[in-house]
Amino acid sequence: MQEKEFTMEDAFQVWWFIGWRTGLTLIVINLALNILTRMVQIGAGVSEVMGAGGIIISVLIAVYYIKLAVNRNYKGFRLSSVVR
Repeated sequence: MQEKEFTMEDAFQVWWFIGWRTGLTLIVINLALNILTRMVQIGAGVSEVMGAGGIIISVLIAVYYIKLAVNRNYKGFRLSSVVR
């Protein structure tokens, strides 16, 4: 496996891959949860629990997209995990 110097352009490609997917997914989930809570008219206590749940969901989604970012072919490079 050949090593390559990781440039800012490379970092931006990885960030973009992870960032827009995570952001879009979170917007869709947040919109769906907001519509659901408004339709059911859930009280304020449940909203706080959903807020904490949203943070957990956000982290899990970000980790999932990071997993997808590894071993993906980018323009001119590929990230991979290597056992030491």
